[in-house]
Amino acid sequence: MRLSLNGVANILLTASAVAVAAAAVRKNSTTSRARDSSPANSAPRYIADWQDIAAQGHLIGDAAAPVKVMEFADLECPYCRQFHEQYVRDFGRNSKDVALIYVHYPLRMHRFARPAARAAECAGAQGRFGQFEGAVYDRQDSLGLKTWSSYARDAGVADTIAFTRCASDTSRVDRIERGLAAGNHLAISGTPTLLINGWLYPMVPFDSLPQLVAQFRAGHAPTDKETR
Repeated sequence: MRLSLNGVANILLTASAVAVAAAAVRKNSTTSRARDSSPANSAPRYIADWQDIAAQGHLIGDAAAPVKVMEFADLECPYCRQFHEQYVRDFGRNSKDVALIYVHYPLRMHRFARPAARAAECAGAQGRFGQFEGAVYDRQDSLGLKTWSSYARDAGVADTIAFTRCASDTSRVDRIERGLAAGNHLAISGTPTLLINGWLYPMVPFDSLPQLVAQFRAGHAPTDKETR
């Protein structure tokens, strides 16, 4: 059977479209794992050594706040950006009731996640970790186009020369590696994953976080019986 040039072109175009669609499905499926959770593993569970894990993160807020929300996060993750925006809207950065603990968990599928985590540590060395986190999320769509020094200036980092030298270093960063190890030990499946006063929630609808915080603030933490 002979095919005309038009017929061959149509076949090639169809095959190309199928390949592109399949790639898009794979990409969306991989990315959406960060927010998907089955009923079987959606119940919260208590992590006894959560305060040891928290020591690997950055406290953003009041250390005396009675509720601590620990977030395993990736600065390139769009869901982490959404969580950041929702958290700031709901609680601000100076709440007396709740504080955020940011733990690095850069995902392999995100090209700029590890460099961003390193740059955030460099900003943190100058006391501007939380501001750098906010600056990256504000311009997350510019990752790869905007320099880390530019993000640092947005975050109010004073010594940009020292920052640039730090951000260009290629050695391992202990705090990042410890965050990854902790997340892997807990078998978290995506970002953001939250622990609230030690209770790990595989999936928390962002708009329900104020209610959960209020429950913890009132002393109504989950119990083993409730989570079975």
